[in-house]
Amino acid sequence: MDQNTNPNLEKILRIAYFSTLLILILLFMSTNTVNINYAKLLNEGRTSSYYDISTKEFPYIFKVSDKLQGTGSILLSVEDSKIKGTATGIGKVCQCNIDFQTKIDGDFNGSNGSINIAVDGVGDPVGILPPGKVTFQGPLKGSLTDKKLTLTGKVNIKGSLASYAGFKNIEDIIIEIPDSTLAKTFKQIQNKRSLASL
Repeated sequence: MDQNTNPNLEKILRIAYFSTLLILILLFMSTNTVNINYAKLLNEGRTSSYYDISTKEFPYIFKVSDKLQGTGSILLSVEDSKIKGTATGIGKVCQCNIDFQTKIDGDFNGSNGSINIAVDGVGDPVGILPPGKVTFQGPLKGSLTDKKLTLTGKVNIKGSLASYAGFKNIEDIIIEIPDSTLAKTFKQIQNKRSLASL
């Protein structure tokens, strides 16, 4: 009877051994797959949602010293911390209105929240003769509150129309984008960058 029991016991032990081995192999393979997928999701999340803002139009207001103020709209996007945009707007001076087209290029440092922008724009007078153009370029610094993004700096202004209207070669400029969703999105990017660096 012992001779019959031992082969049966050996058979049961072999089946249990191979079953356990198979289960361990399957668990190991599924764990690796989960880890790879999780890492992929993390990387995709960082590139698509951590650092990006889809192109969207925002209203803005601007002021150049005490000589010009106006309103407009800006198409703005952020990809891999690079800020790109184009802005249009109408500025009012005492002599006329000026139609502005501005290119915006810069970056957002999610680690410390600093925003650096370069603006390059052209202004065309509306409804006056003789026609002329105003050009302006300069670096701006951005600051965030919970409700708005503010860009400030000094711009170089050129053009006979600009000097006729009383503009100096260098003037202070302030641009405010009061849409709270933009400011909140920048803040969220900053918070996620801070968490990711821990």
